[in-house]
Amino acid sequence: MKNIKAGFWKTGLVPFDPRKALERLPTLSTSAISTLVASAPQIQTPKTQKDVQQVPEDLSTTAQEATKKIGKAANDFPC
Repeated sequence: MKNIKAGFWKTGLVPFDPRKALERLPTLSTSAISTLVASAPQIQTPKTQKDVQQVPEDLSTTAQEATKKIGKAANDFPC
């Protein structure tokens, strides 16, 4: 219990302090950020269900799995 409480405190969850979490993030150089942005797939905002189903083909495997789950949830949601 003591370790859990200490972990929440150290990460800024309790009491809530988002600055603590942001301070722990690794920093990227401007050139690294530019490279990431340039290599990211350029996709349009999907407007139809068919567009949503097409998006996974343009994304990485992990993102594909998440997008498939979101698409399935959207299909199952009654309009």
